[in-house]
Formats: sequence, C-alpha cells, structure tokens
Amino acid sequence: MVHGVPPTDDADHLRPSRSRTRVGRATTAGICGFLVVLLVVLAYRLLHDQTSQSRVQAGQHERARLVPGGAPTASGSSISGAVSSDDGGAVSDALVCATEVSSSVIGAPRTSCGACDQGGRYWIPIERPGTYSVVAHAAGFSPGLTRGNGPIALTVGEHKQGVDIVLQHGGAKVSGVVRDATGGPIPNAVVRATRFEVPVSTFVVHSDNDGQFRLWVAPGPITLQARATGYAPALLYRIAPSSDVVLTLTPGSVVRGKVVAQEDGRPIPDVEVRAVPTKSWNSPMHPSARSDSEGAFAIDGLEPDSYALVAEGEGWRGTKDSPVEVGLAEVVDRVLVQVSAVTSVNGRVMGRATELPCPSGGVSLGPIGDQTPEGTSPGPRAAAVAPVPILLAPIGSGGLVHFPAVPPGRYRALVQCADAVFVDGPTELLVPQSTRDAITWRVDPGLGLAVEVRDDANQLLPNAAFLMQLPPDKQGHEQGVVPLNADASGRYRTPRELGPGAYTLLPPQGEKGDAVQVILRPGTPDPVAVLRLAGEGTLIVRVQTPTGNAIDDVLVAAVSVDTPLARSPAPGDAATRSPPVTAVTHQGTALGNGRFRVGPLASGRYRVEVSDAMNPPFTAERSKDGVVEIHRGLSEVPVTLDRAEKLRGTIVDHAGQPAPDVWVRAACSGGGEEQPSAVEFPVQLGPDRRRAVSDTAGRFVIDGVARDRTCTVRAEQPFGAVGIRKGVHAGDDVVVTMPATGSLSGTAIDPSGAPVGRFVVTIREPASDFFRSQVIWSTDGRWTIPRVPPGRVELFVDDRSGQTARAAIVLSPDTSVDDIRLQFRPRDQEPAISMIDATSPTH
Repeated sequence: MVHGVPPTDDADHLRPSRSRTRVGRATTAGICGFLVVLLVVLAYRLLHDQTSQSRVQAGQHERARLVPGGAPTASGSSISGAVSSDDGGAVSDALVCATEVSSSVIGAPRTSCGACDQGGRYWIPIERPGTYSVVAHAAGFSPGLTRGNGPIALTVGEHKQGVDIVLQHGGAKVSGVVRDATGGPIPNAVVRATRFEVPVSTFVVHSDNDGQFRLWVAPGPITLQARATGYAPALLYRIAPSSDVVLTLTPGSVVRGKVVAQEDGRPIPDVEVRAVPTKSWNSPMHPSARSDSEGAFAIDGLEPDSYALVAEGEGWRGTKDSPVEVGLAEVVDRVLVQVSAVTSVNGRVMGRATELPCPSGGVSLGPIGDQTPEGTSPGPRAAAVAPVPILLAPIGSGGLVHFPAVPPGRYRALVQCADAVFVDGPTELLVPQSTRDAITWRVDPGLGLAVEVRDDANQLLPNAAFLMQLPPDKQGHEQGVVPLNADASGRYRTPRELGPGAYTLLPPQGEKGDAVQVILRPGTPDPVAVLRLAGEGTLIVRVQTPTGNAIDDVLVAAVSVDTPLARSPAPGDAATRSPPVTAVTHQGTALGNGRFRVGPLASGRYRVEVSDAMNPPFTAERSKDGVVEIHRGLSEVPVTLDRAEKLRGTIVDHAGQPAPDVWVRAACSGGGEEQPSAVEFPVQLGPDRRRAVSDTAGRFVIDGVARDRTCTVRAEQPFGAVGIRKGVHAGDDVVVTMPATGSLSGTAIDPSGAPVGRFVVTIREPASDFFRSQVIWSTDGRWTIPRVPPGRVELFVDDRSGQTARAAIVLSPDTSVDDIRLQFRPRDQEPAISMIDATSPTH
C-alpha cells in the first residue's frame, strides 16, 4: 500500500518538524504455525543467540478486504465455491477468507474475504498470483478449510472454482468490543483472528456500530488484532472460547518524509520504509509504507516509541541516521531517509532427490558471530545500525526466493520448508562476491514428532505449555528452545519439518518433570513422546463476575503454603547452614470461558491468586486467606472479581491547562499490608494494557477498579513529564498535575578523550518510577535529552563496544543543564558516578 505525501521542499532542505493532530477518534457511547515459530526463533537466534521467549503474533502490515458474493470478472484472479454444513445444508451466513501463504510465513499476512449468499456460495477476488490458504467460519460451527486442508495455487488471471468447504457443528465463540482508549466504542474496526496451529486459519470480521464483534473458532489459542483508521493496531492473545475480549486502540501517530538517493539526493520511488522500534529487529511485522513517484512516504498507526526507519526497495537500502521519537497522536514530518545502491540475492529451494520446488516456507539471512544486526539493541546496548541486517524472504512459486536489497557483508543463511528439512546448500554468504548466480538450497522430506503432556496420575493436561530444545545444526550452532503448547486434548503434533537428531522435551519454567529425549531417524514412523509434569493433583480456578459472567483477562497462580518462604540470613547464622527454601509458584494455564488449570500439583495447601495488573490479588472463595487443599485428582474453586468501580479525573499541565493525550493508569491496594502478587505478567499482559488516555479536555476514566481500594494514579506523557496522585478512591474526581520538564546535554568521551559517536542513554527517576532509553548518534560526542522529569535523575550510558558511564543529577522543574561530561570506561571497570546539582535554571 502506498501512502503518498507530496513533498513540500527540495530534499536537501528537509528537516524533521512536528505538529499536533487529533486523528479520527470514536467519542460516542500446509503452512503451519510451527514453521512460523521456527523462522522467528531462528531470526532471534541470529539476533540474540538465546532462547526465544515469545509467541509469534499476527503481523501489523496487512491488507484485509471484505466483498459480497458475486461472479468472477475478466481481470485478476479469484477463488469461488460453496459452504455447507456437515448435515448437508447451505451455510448462508458464512465468511470465507483467503490468505496468501508466503505472506503468512514472514508474519505479514495478506487476506481477502468474501461473504456467502443465500445459497452458501462465495467469491473472493485475488489481486496477485500465489498460493492461498482458504478458511470459512460461521456462528455455531468450527472453522473449516478446503477439502484435504491443502492450499490453493493461483496463476495470473485464473479463476479457481468449486473450492467447497464443509463446516462441522460446534466451535468456540469469541466475542468482545473494540474501543478507544478514552472509553468510546469504535465501529467498523477490522478484527483479524489467526490461529497459529496446524492447520493455520485466519479470517477477518468487522465491529458493529457499538464496537461489538463476535467470531467462531476451534477451541484453543487464538491471536486477535484490531485496526481502525487513525489508530495504532492492538494485539491480544486469548484461549477460545472467550466472551470478555476488549481490544483498546490508542490514537495513532504518523511519520512522513521522503526517500532520496544518498549520492545525489534524487527521490527514489517504490521503496518500503519500515518503522522499527529501536529495541526490536527489522521484522516484516512492523508497520511500513511505500514511497510514491516523488519518494514521499507516510507510515501511520504508530504507537509512542522511538523508531529506526529502515528503507528497502529493489536494489536500494538505507536507514535514517538517527531514531525518530514519536509521541501520542502526533505527526512527525519532513523526515529524510537516504538510501544507497545495494545488490539483490536470488535463490531457490528444491527437493534434493525429487528436484521438485519447495511449495512454501522461508529463508532468512543474518549476521555471523558478534556482528550487530541493523536496527537492533542487543540487551541494553546501543540500538545502532550495522551493515548486516536480518532479512526474511518467503519461498514463492517454483521454490524461488528473492531478497531485493542486501548490503555487503557476511551472512548466515537459514532455510525452512514446509514438510521438509534443509540438507544441502550454502549456509554462509559473502555479499556481493558469492551471490552473482542464483543460489540453490536443497531439502529432503522432514520428520515429525507427536507429544503428549501428562501428570503423574497419567492424566492428559489440556493446553499445557512445554519446551522443545532443537539439536545443533550441521555447523554445530545451537538452535535454542522452541516454546510450544498442547491442544485442548493435551496433545501436540509437529509438522514434518524436523531434521534427524536428538530433540529434548522440557517442562515449562516453574514446573518440574524429567526431560525426555527423542531421537528422530529418517525412514522411521513419527514417534510419540510423553512428557510428564510432576504432581497428581489439578486445580481448576473458575474466575467470574458477581453476576456469574466469565472473566478471561487475568492471570492465575497457586503458591505452595507448606513450603517456607525465602528469608534473609539472621545475624549469627552459621555459614554452613542450608539456604532457605523459596515457596514454589505454579502459573495457571487458560482453558477459556473463565477457567484456568493450575498443575499438576503435589498434595498440599496452596494460596490461589488471581491478578489483573491493577488491583491487589483476588483469592479463592470459601477458603481462609485463599488457601485450598489439593489432593490427587481434580479440585475446583471459584474466584469472584468485583471490579465495577471507576476512577475519574483531569490531567493538567504545570500551568493548570488541560493536558490531552496523556497515558493514565492506576495501581490499587487494599489498605493493609499485603503480600506481593505471585503472578508474573509477560510484557504484553503487563500494567500498560489497562491504561487510559486523557481526552481533549484532559479528562480520563479508568474502569475495572475493585471496591474499597486505595489507588495511586500515574500520568505520563510519552517522552515527557510524569505526574502522580496518591490516595485516590473510586468516586473521587481527581486532578493530576504534570510538572514542567527540563533538559540535559553534554559531551561523551572515551577513555582516551576522543568523542563517542553512538551510544544509549538510559534515564531513571526513582520517585516517579520514570524510565526511558534514548539512542544518541553524534559526530562530536555532543548529546541532548529534552523533556526530562524533575527529581534525582540517574543516567546509565553504554555503547556498542561495552564501555559505560554513569551520572546522577538533581534536576529542578524547567531547568536546562548543558555541561554534563560522560567519561566512558570499559564495562569490566565500575564507572564513576558524577553528581551534579542543578537546582537553579540555566537557559
């Protein structure tokens, strides 16, 4: 999709500038997920050389269209057929979606959908040739794929007819609402549902005038994404069935600019510019836009963050020389991105014995050794641009692979092909010297593995998480650990995409059980491995509202009560005394419809906690302090969450004027001494998921507050001030004042006194819990950080070579300090802390 923005000045005169905007806001009441997981794990291995800890999510860069049933036209391609039920009747309310297989592999799915007519007939226009996965869904049915679950191949102008689908009665309902962060519903939002299990299914629905949506899927994990014009997209992971889904969209920001050639400044069209968060890697999942005939581009739907802009076109590649900070509902325009001419890399993936092309999959190229990839931040170190990026390309028709823009450097190639395993071909490339001719990678039929997850009582564990450690590759490189989940029956089957070798099944973090090693050999049947998790008891926690409605947007844990808590050594403790034992926490697994399974558990007493990232933990009912007895077999306890209260107020700036577009969230307590929650929130489920945004009048509303709670309200402007109001109760109409910010600047030098060019400054102000990292790119070591909250500000600085520096500053409101000297030292030497008192303004 091209987002064209007419240039206003010659490229040589472009300078970043900012303006505020309030974009459209609602203010009223064969391909399989395992392959995708492997591709991303391999890409992260190139980046971090460590285990991947996150599940693949649906990409943000997508096109979704919905058309009514109709007849093929003379132009383009199409897929058509009929949808019927398992009892033979036509399903007139079914929706059928076709997703391009190659786009799904790299995490940027392109989907077109068609609605059925009264006879159950559908027609989907297809813009580009390729291989498509087709899935239908309807109320009361499990989603159905085409006969044989196989993909549909389309050539230019081909109209594939008779692609019929039979739906089975049943399925799991997922329903909820898409709403604005200020509280209003968002009508006609596009809600995309993707199930990254075998076989993969994806489809698109729209929210109604009240922001409500519903869809029917197979029971189990599902990824939901909501998009709407003027908003940043939202992603949510759930277990179906689920009826309380809330997809909250925040006003999106826009980055506009121009792509020009570095050597002569001429505009370069048809270049994709991607906004990559500086703590991430250049994945196709990040939002992007393509430059028009004048080189202009506009990337919309961005959340507040610091972004590296990476530009890639046929034979062109470049990155903006410094990150772009994007606030909330903001337009950052006149951004110049320079690109240079680079080479392309072409290849194909073929069967070694059959000479048949790989039907689908992907190839990745990435750095070798300790090279820092483009647009990435290894650990807390600098998110600086290096010559060697991480690149992903799908395997297209005929097994062809095309990387349009590959900078010079040494690359490691990783190949994944559906139902096959990579066996021959170059794994290291020197670009451009070794890539003049097309590269051939060869594959053999892959191997598969079936897994059952059971407890010590031999009971299958539905949706149980587990880990699979991959064997080293042919060069002896470690391939890390893949996180997986059993299905609703407690079983998992990998696609036949594994190579020979020893695979190890491991319990998830926090659970006990013996590792199971499985050796896969060519020519043998797929083995069935049983991973046993220690314990014979299972606890089912049923979470509900006072009226009995199921609640799924929480995390559940059980903490062993009979195990003593960890304690600090008392004075006089003997050095030989055994260390104290820490209580064991078992995280719950969602089963859908407000039910969570915890276990397997050993017999004993456990404290049940249900946490929502805002209120103090809720505990099991009809029990003392939430403690329940667990024995062999199944136990079930209810937990009621009464969260009907709201917090309301106004955010004002230091001059007392309303402050719009401010993040607001609350942390509440019960008023007495409470134990900290045992639940560990992943990043995507942390406190930020419950934040609100102040409107144009500075007003905000935070719902979901439990009764009789005392809360602290925290307001934060992206890249700006932090305001805190304590002792707030539901029903209060509070005012939170944002203090005036200051700025810091100075010089960074290395141990020899030379200026440091690229480094990261991390700022922390403990009193307001403020934390921010900023990438500094400089030619003379000079740096500036605007909009710093007042207080005791701590600076932690490091660069790509491992050198560090520290400073602490007492900063008053509306104060600028411009003489801070950061002296770097090697990482193995403790950096000196420079203490600077800046209590009087200097301008």
